Amino acid sequence: MEKVMLPVSKADILEAISKFPKKDFESLLRQIEKLARTDTKITAKFVEAQELNMLSGLISIGGDALEDAERIYD
Repeated sequence: MEKVMLPVSKADILEAISKFPKKDFESLLRQIEKLARTDTKITAKFVEAQELNMLSGLISIGGDALEDAERIYD
């Protein structure tokens, strides 16, 4: 599965972390430290407008969103 980077504010991240169970903080901190040591960055991949037709039908949108999400992520 390809990862997607989304702009998120520091306040949003801290709010999300504050909702973690206390027992998971140590594991979370180790993961954050590991990420901080890596220089890996994900870059956007662009395609020419003419190539967009090839992407048509790649993802079915509409109908049952839960079913669509499960099909993609399972």
